[in-house]
Amino acid sequence: MATSDLAAPLSIALGARSYPIHFGEWEARASSETPRGLALVVSNDVVGALYGAKLAQVLHGGHARVERLDLPDGETFKTWESVQLILDRLLAIGADRKAT
Repeated sequence: MATSDLAAPLSIALGARSYPIHFGEWEARASSETPRGLALVVSNDVVGALYGAKLAQVLHGGHARVERLDLPDGETFKTWESVQLILDRLLAIGADRKAT
């Protein structure tokens, strides 16, 4: 994937609460930093399906290993159970204090 594919901001259209997500900055930082060990990308299943692979590819430039965890979409899933899923995944992949 070319740098230009990731440089354009992604617009999240929420009316008055709209905001951009900038991928290009991550790519520039990831390629210029000393490689790190592990990164875990946590997203919801809607955004993860659309952009998770692109973000993981960018992070591979600065991390030896990138894992993804897509949780269900929606406010009803922002629970302690979801936090537990994240913690369980971090343990399962061997994350330590150096993980991103």
